Amino acid sequence: MSKKLMLIDGNSLLFRAFYGTFRGDSTSIMRAKNGAATNAIYALANMLNKVVQDSKPDYALVAFDTGSKTFRHDKYPDYKAGRKETPVDLIAQFPLAEELLECLGFNTYKSDGYEADDIIGSLAKKGQEEGYEVNIYSGDRDLLQLIDKNIVVNLTKKGLSDIKKMDEKELYDELGIAPRQIIDLKGLMGDSSDNIPGIKGVGEKTALKLLKEYDNLDNILSAKIDGKLGEKIKESRDIALESKDLATIYTKMSFPFKMEDIKFRYYECEKLREFYKKYDLNSLLKKLPPQEIVLDFDYEEVEVIPSEVFNTNSAIIMEMMEDNYHIGNIIGIGISNGKMTYFISLENFIKDKAFIKYLGNEKYEKYCYDAKRTIVALNKYGITINNLAFDLPLATYLMEPSLKEDPANIYNYYGKNIEFLSNIYIRKE
Repeated sequence: MSKKLMLIDGNSLLFRAFYGTFRGDSTSIMRAKNGAATNAIYALANMLNKVVQDSKPDYALVAFDTGSKTFRHDKYPDYKAGRKETPVDLIAQFPLAEELLECLGFNTYKSDGYEADDIIGSLAKKGQEEGYEVNIYSGDRDLLQLIDKNIVVNLTKKGLSDIKKMDEKELYDELGIAPRQIIDLKGLMGDSSDNIPGIKGVGEKTALKLLKEYDNLDNILSAKIDGKLGEKIKESRDIALESKDLATIYTKMSFPFKMEDIKFRYYECEKLREFYKKYDLNSLLKKLPPQEIVLDFDYEEVEVIPSEVFNTNSAIIMEMMEDNYHIGNIIGIGISNGKMTYFISLENFIKDKAFIKYLGNEKYEKYCYDAKRTIVALNKYGITINNLAFDLPLATYLMEPSLKEDPANIYNYYGKNIEFLSNIYIRKE
């Protein structure tokens, strides 16, 4: 299995995260108690948690622009001119984003004279040459030119929630061209977002038609095309070539690090916990697993449950071999009345007639972790439980539907730490 390299366009994703939650009024922006805007880093954290869980990268890097002029400005001083000013609340979140990324286990990089696209392009090609499976995440369609064998571009749409995977087939199905033709497309139609001029009067529809007929910009410029379109192309020959050059991602950068240096670390739980607390990102904080077992009660393992427990309501929990309770076997059962807590093994439980009778007694309420799981598991042994009055996961879902349904997350929601056994984000080597 090839190793996975994840490359993220930090500027693109942070801009989309900000504007995806911005309603044009700075007073509506999500803020921490200290006044710091947090809408962009909140959306970014949610998106990165999702893509990491889905793809599980081995190596990862988030590339940023430096904000200074690049080699493209030297060629064309008006490159990216006319862009509206970046909101102060977004600018302030860039350093927060870098702090967040470090806590999440990502490496970041930026280089004077180059754009994030060039960093991503250079690392993508390097990764491809070394046999990595490369996944790029960005909202910038310029990066579609990098699509190749083992290189996929995941385009973010509608903020960060909708991601479209673009490979050679998807690109051809959408535009009818190959990745190498993206820069020819830009040479013809330009790109207003980067102030790349292109040929005046040639839009995407015309440009795609020309590319399908003539294959590339050089062929188009040398072809004898009649009418006004032919005249426009002839008059704008130099502009078209310059536009193509500006739109071409540089893929030969050298780096002060090796691929092993950008190994994905996965998150540092305590650092991330402190970051979320610092900026009052409470819903993200609640999704973090605890990292140690803290049992703040005493219990006794017994062969027979003492009868005094059966004179009141109680909490019941089962320990099972498998997560799937339809096929899993019970290891044992815990019972507590708030004063006394006992655990009994399956072998002793099925012989404890007084305990089994109590479970079926409708007079006393039983509070459990997952009523359906409890009923199904006990039914396998011909045992009935009545008056199940409370189901902890169900109650938690009603209060916090977005919380991941895992015992560690649910108990942590109430401030009780247990070992987190099934978190796919903390991967064991």
